[in-house]
Amino acid sequence: MEQHLASSEYQTGRGVHRNRYRVTRRAWLGTLASLGIAGLSPKLQAARLADNLFIIRRSKNRNAVFFDVPAKSQAQPDPTQPVQLYWRMLEEDGRTEALTWAERELAYGYELVGARTRNVFHIRLRACGTRLIQVHLDGAPRALLQIAGQAAILHEIYVATDESALLPKVRYVDLIGVAAGSQQPLRERLRP
Repeated sequence: MEQHLASSEYQTGRGVHRNRYRVTRRAWLGTLASLGIAGLSPKLQAARLADNLFIIRRSKNRNAVFFDVPAKSQAQPDPTQPVQLYWRMLEEDGRTEALTWAERELAYGYELVGARTRNVFHIRLRACGTRLIQVHLDGAPRALLQIAGQAAILHEIYVATDESALLPKVRYVDLIGVAAGSQQPLRERLRP
């Protein structure tokens, strides 16, 4: 039975655990299901497409912002906006909606950073400008960044907010993905 050593926080049905521990592959899959990687809801599974880079989910509801590189533009990406953003209204009927100007410019948008090649470019999220995301278009599109100190493929950003005040306050942000080489599940919690 294959075992892995883990030290990151993880969420299970019994709460948040923060200890170093040895886990089996089956335990990792259980943890992933509770995190929403392996066990995405059926609506979210259906919504994830082959051209999806990653999604941003919030604690407020099940709606998610999708970051996609459409297959038709992977060969010739738009030089100014190679990644398309849109809401998937999973709380309702699953339809897509465009982001508002404020959502694009202040919260969920991105900017292109540095030089780019045909198959690789970098983006920086407007709300979290400390980490660059490297987008690769050779094969299936993927977003690479550091998660828990390791090179990783980003699947999801989960934002937990406190909605009790007039303006929402971010409690924490989870970066969720897999190690680029081993495909080992990774999660890192960032606090403001």
